[in-house]
Amino acid sequence: MRVKHLVAALVVGAVVALMPAIARADSLSLVLSPANYVGQSGGSVTLIGTFTNGAGAITWNGFQLNASGAPGDLTDAAVQPIDYFTGGLASGQVLGPTAIFTINIAPTVANGTLFPLGGNSLTVFYVGANGQESQVDVNFEIRIQNQPPPPGVPEPTTMVLLGSGLAGLAALKRRRSRK
Repeated sequence: MRVKHLVAALVVGAVVALMPAIARADSLSLVLSPANYVGQSGGSVTLIGTFTNGAGAITWNGFQLNASGAPGDLTDAAVQPIDYFTGGLASGQVLGPTAIFTINIAPTVANGTLFPLGGNSLTVFYVGANGQESQVDVNFEIRIQNQPPPPGVPEPTTMVLLGSGLAGLAALKRRRSRK
């Protein structure tokens, strides 16, 4: 009798363990490469990633950018996946690595600001072959690292202007010394 209960418990446990895999047979995955980006205040960062579709075709249903920091520090600039999902992704299709999303960085964001991994995510919504709406989330990190301006190299016109000014001063001094 105990053996029957043990076998029944093992069968139930196996079914429960396999149910999530069966329920999400049409899963979509998105992997960012890299997950850590460096941007500049007033610039933008483009997320690069690879979509991998599981069993069953999917169709695009939207996206959402979740950003840490003050409102407006990070805003969505463009969403390229709309083009990718026009006809959906076929079963087993892999797309990427490719530019998938561009994020604008406000000019007011201070140098050295970190928008940490886990505080920022991109959610892609899709409808699977089973007709159910699903989503895939990816986390990313953005570090603001403003570059100092390049060392000044005078332009030729600036040098001509400086030279003519110095020549004028020399001529004026010479003229005064003759008097």
